[in-house]
Amino acid sequence: MVKSLSLSWSPISDENDIVEKLMLCVRDVTELKRLEGEAGAQKRELEIIGEILAVSQEKFQDFIESSYKFVAENEELIRKAPQKDLDTIGLLFRNMHTIKGNARTYGLLNMTNVVHETEQEYDELRKDEEKVWDQDALLNQLAQVHALVDEYHKINDVKLGRKGPGRRGSVERFLMVDKDQVARAMELIKAAHAGDLADARQALSEVERTLRLIGTEKIDNVLAGIVESMPSLAKELGKEAPQISIADNGIVVRNQAIGLLKNVFTHLFRNSMDHGLETAEARLAAGKNPVGHIQLDVSLDAGLLTMKLHDDGRGLAVGRIRQKAIDNGVLQEGETRSPEEIANLIFASGFSTAEKVTEVSGRGVGMDAVRGFLQKEGGNVAIQFTDNNVGSDQRAFELVITLPEKFAVKA
Repeated sequence: MVKSLSLSWSPISDENDIVEKLMLCVRDVTELKRLEGEAGAQKRELEIIGEILAVSQEKFQDFIESSYKFVAENEELIRKAPQKDLDTIGLLFRNMHTIKGNARTYGLLNMTNVVHETEQEYDELRKDEEKVWDQDALLNQLAQVHALVDEYHKINDVKLGRKGPGRRGSVERFLMVDKDQVARAMELIKAAHAGDLADARQALSEVERTLRLIGTEKIDNVLAGIVESMPSLAKELGKEAPQISIADNGIVVRNQAIGLLKNVFTHLFRNSMDHGLETAEARLAAGKNPVGHIQLDVSLDAGLLTMKLHDDGRGLAVGRIRQKAIDNGVLQEGETRSPEEIANLIFASGFSTAEKVTEVSGRGVGMDAVRGFLQKEGGNVAIQFTDNNVGSDQRAFELVITLPEKFAVKA
């Protein structure tokens, strides 16, 4: 058995204050250390319980499922790459960065540190040519992240008894629909006169509409957790909490797209808050409202679900992006590229214009992750300028996110 001992000593002096002896005291503090360790573990568990309870069962379960998915994908990537490969490292980084972003969105702070360390390891592999690819070490580190997700999952299921995915359930077995819509359709069917063709058509039309809406969710509900996290992020950045407007134009998204949209807009809203919106002082100096505004407009047309995101911040630093691209060897000095081509370099792997790396940004992965997630589902994202200041180093713009129309329905 391992013992923990505490040593302390006191001098024994003569009448001339000369130390003649030392009195050494030895105490067995094994039990005390054990109790301290248990108290520390209980305190941490209580902190985690508090974090979990601040998140709805449904949102928490979505987070756990997506985290397991990203961890499993990273494990497969590491096992399939016996040597260093920058494309593989980029995917590892993207997945871990998304787990961290989602954890921060929901305030799961005890998870953030371990995930951040793993993300940092991938970042060093990506940037340091001398750093060696150690497959076993990477798998062991990933196992720590997996164990942490397990810990949160177990506390939620066992300690809190919040098993299962909440109200939505498995989208493969259960579909959600507003009960008022079902009730209205039933009333129309009952009220329709058998011999009245117009009544029958109206009833069938309403039933068809109801069936189309089964298994869908309003976009503002999907993004609610991310929107709710913006005030704390704003405080961290020294900015005012933004006003966020979502114009869905009667369009709802299918449950299968919910995880994708959460991952995408976790990055996009945080990016807008960090890089786009200025501090209250800077906005006032520019004659703006001290509170910034982020706007999302949704449309469904020509076989595409289109989401346009813009803010009233400082705009896109096209000149700075060009210079950064030259510094990184992406562009040659004097090479001619259109402003749109320059702007879309922000989606390149590892590209960032941040002056310094922070918990929020600067690693050049957010926009790369967004494009990767969307392209995997047949979608895309691009920059579209909204001003006529051609040649200016700073341009107003919007992000145009597209997905196949199968992911949405017009209500």
